[in-house]
Amino acid sequence: MRTLNFCRADNEADSRADDYSVRSDSVVSLSPGSVSSVQPNTRHGHASRKGRTPEYKTWRGMIRRCEDPRDKSFARYGGRGIRVSKEWFSFERFLADMGAKPTSEHSIDRVDGARGYEPGNCRWATVTVQTRNRRNVHLVELAGEVMTIGEWARHFGVCAWSLRKRMRNGQSFAKALTALRGAPKRTSRK
Repeated sequence: MRTLNFCRADNEADSRADDYSVRSDSVVSLSPGSVSSVQPNTRHGHASRKGRTPEYKTWRGMIRRCEDPRDKSFARYGGRGIRVSKEWFSFERFLADMGAKPTSEHSIDRVDGARGYEPGNCRWATVTVQTRNRRNVHLVELAGEVMTIGEWARHFGVCAWSLRKRMRNGQSFAKALTALRGAPKRTSRK
């Protein structure tokens, strides 16, 4: 049985076995271990009553989806064995390792999707970069260059949906691309 201790704003420690809920109105810090390991006076300035910083929201979301079986994303993360490293249960350590988000367009990304959230395996990345790092992405090499089907479609000015459909129906990438480049471009799917 795993126990996590939650430190409330009034400095009262609350220990609950197998309860991974992180209450947005009262949590100051989250750390594994005994009550003595909880630092009740931790102040990092990222979770004030005025609002939470993007980095803090990312950290909380990461812990929720990996540790809370009630989280809607738990099956895709914690349920698959994706865990947060022990040292990253401390927001200060997470922030020291990751740094601030470069822009609002960036979110946390695991370089190796089979490994957990840990130093050396995470980075701030844009949606475009993260899309290439998914388990179900189909990369295609053409003339020594590797891109996703969507990227190739944009590169050649063809419809990505039509290109994928032709490939699912058995056409090679080159044949599907050639057929689409000669066909008039549709503006919408009906």
